[in-house]
Amino acid sequence: MPFAQAGSGALPTCRLYEPIQVLQLPKLAQDALLGAGKRLVGEVYALAYEEGELEELLLPEHVALTQARVRRYFLGFEDPYRTTEVDLLSLLRCAVGDLDRVDLYLFLKPYGLDGLLPLSPAQQSLLRHLNGSDKGERRERIAEALHEMGRQERLWHLMRQVVAEFIEPWMARRQKLASTRALNDRLRAIVTDRSVVKPLCKLLTDTYAPGKPIWSLLLREVAEDVFCSDEETAVQYNLAVARAKTYFYHPSIQYPLAHLVSLVAREIAMRWKGFPDGFIERVIKHEPAFRCRKALQGGRIVRLLS
Repeated sequence: MPFAQAGSGALPTCRLYEPIQVLQLPKLAQDALLGAGKRLVGEVYALAYEEGELEELLLPEHVALTQARVRRYFLGFEDPYRTTEVDLLSLLRCAVGDLDRVDLYLFLKPYGLDGLLPLSPAQQSLLRHLNGSDKGERRERIAEALHEMGRQERLWHLMRQVVAEFIEPWMARRQKLASTRALNDRLRAIVTDRSVVKPLCKLLTDTYAPGKPIWSLLLREVAEDVFCSDEETAVQYNLAVARAKTYFYHPSIQYPLAHLVSLVAREIAMRWKGFPDGFIERVIKHEPAFRCRKALQGGRIVRLLS
């Protein structure tokens, strides 16, 4: 299934890309679908709305059950192929929804995400009888699975689609630059459940980039907690910072922001280069090497931090 057309303002719900194991179909029905190459919920969803398609693959007693499970899973979606919100838990299920549920529960519990996939009574009973060593081994299995190439590619492909559709157009209206805090706020604004943003981001960074913000895996980091959306902007950012720093030839030197911007813009223009209006000012405000504060007489004053 194609994921989306860039710039459409909407994406298909991630539920379409979850593994069919999340539907908890009878094993015979699930095995029949997997044997026919139907591994994603979206593929079963398409079959459920085509006359006679499921009947060719499943036993008669499983056809109505499968249709009911699929329709219930998409209850509330006017059009599953176009949504303006991102379900982060669904995105995570796309990567791990086919794994053992007890293992997942143990791995996700420290992050408060253990409700991702509900446990059956039998699984709850098994969980109660596990010792510490068994629990550790089960957590390790999930950690290793998350590093499998196929799962990583699936997860980050979906994440990059979200960034391309909802983050980069937003950054384009801000000179293609944003801080970690602003990006986190933007993410919270587009998700279905804000409460999972922090724990899910921690899970992903703990797994793939310990100690770093999740944006370091999805965007270009040009300074600490400062990101841009493309390589050209990164080059322009670094050039603007390098030029601006040359004017601070003494620790006591400081400039009105507007004056520093005009100096940098003039110098860069002499090199037959040009930046979009407002870009240099935004760079200086974001760059951690500079301190940009309000002046008593109005405006802003910039100095270089040692």
